[in-house]
Amino acid sequence: MKAIVLAYHNIGCAGIKALVRHGIDITAIFTHRDDPAEAVWFDSVAELASNLDIPVFAPDSINHPLWVERIRALKPDILFSFYYRDMVNKEVLDVPPNGCLNLHGSLLPRYRGRCPINWVLVNGESETGVTLHYMTPRPDDGDIVGQRRIPITDDDTALSLHRKAASAASALLDDLLPGLIDGSAPHTPQDKSQASYFDGRRPVDGKIDWNQPAATVRNLVRAVTRPYPGAFSHIGNRQCFFWSVCETNADSGVPGTILSVAPLTIKCGRGAIEILSGQCNGSITHSGSQLAEELGLVAGMRFGGLPNIHIQKIRKKCVLILGINGFIGNHLSERLLASGRYEVHGMDLNADSLERLMDHPDFHFLKAISPFTGSGSSTMCANAISSCRSWPSPPPSNMYATRCGSSSWISKRTYAWCVTAPSTASGLSSLPLPKSMACAPMSALTRITLAWYWVRSANSAGSTRAASSSSTV
Repeated sequence: MKAIVLAYHNIGCAGIKALVRHGIDITAIFTHRDDPAEAVWFDSVAELASNLDIPVFAPDSINHPLWVERIRALKPDILFSFYYRDMVNKEVLDVPPNGCLNLHGSLLPRYRGRCPINWVLVNGESETGVTLHYMTPRPDDGDIVGQRRIPITDDDTALSLHRKAASAASALLDDLLPGLIDGSAPHTPQDKSQASYFDGRRPVDGKIDWNQPAATVRNLVRAVTRPYPGAFSHIGNRQCFFWSVCETNADSGVPGTILSVAPLTIKCGRGAIEILSGQCNGSITHSGSQLAEELGLVAGMRFGGLPNIHIQKIRKKCVLILGINGFIGNHLSERLLASGRYEVHGMDLNADSLERLMDHPDFHFLKAISPFTGSGSSTMCANAISSCRSWPSPPPSNMYATRCGSSSWISKRTYAWCVTAPSTASGLSSLPLPKSMACAPMSALTRITLAWYWVRSANSAGSTRAASSSSTV
């Protein structure tokens, strides 16, 4: 029997080893690249595949038409998925004539979805298991081939339960693979009335709610303790992670209140927990009492408040673009607005290419209409300058600096810089600029950058940065 395997994690390795033991010909293995942001504490499917001399791939999407065609070309009889993280589309599921099977880390139909091993601990279950089932386009929905139960003990954590699940998966496959090979394996429909679904978990989900009973807090701690991100709480601006705790009695007190520091004991909605080990963010792991000493904690202080975050208002940078209707100015405006960090002010003779931007709250356009004569570029720059008053700071030596004043199209302080060629010709100073404007004599702008801009942070008066996209005429 020829098989394709989709696999990741320890259970993925256990599944591959079981197939090899039963003589199934694995023609290719698909896995995932390790996420640099994730603590990789589990065995590598890619390393196992290379040791077994089996081709291994890690596509961004196994559902891409090119990969679907490649899978078809391999002509597998069956497909197995062992802790593969991505959904598999119908185009792939329809390829193997003997179907596709997935090994899931719970007793289906309960705990469909992601992170079932963590969720059963969060919810204080006393039993879980592994299930081999046929795959459909819906997650964890197909007929069950077989299951193996796993008791959850009071000292289990996510790590110990993962190890139990990998062992149970290996034993379950040893029981079921002979029937799959000879076609006698059962198909048992799931009781959908008993189904439950859980989504993935994020590090922020480890925040402790001290209003919950002590048993609930302890279940969260053991569900996300190392190698996972951990259960945490704040005291002032300090974030503390609790890696190991136990329940203890407490008759009264406000949830989150420190009842004692040796041992470190914290009141919950019902009962209390004693911190056996933990750490302050950026520090090392300590016992509960040493953690209290390091943080200077005393009885009566309280965990669970919001950190005192000083919020600084984000002021957008203003950008002025001449020749904004052209290709460069158009594209540049779109990119700046999409970032959400800039206001774009533009001037050009026309705006026929800017219709899609006109309703954007951070986009401001002024059509250049001038009584002056001369080339379009000189006219545009003259209009921009004639709206401005002199900028008080010394400009760079090769630029003339002006500050846009109270024109209606400028809603915030915008700093415009006219970039000219170093050579001089007939002077722009001959144009009838307002007498109130003080600026250095300017050249005829026979070579002017049409798509140029100057960005200055409105809340940093002493720090400026220039950037330009040149298109001279």
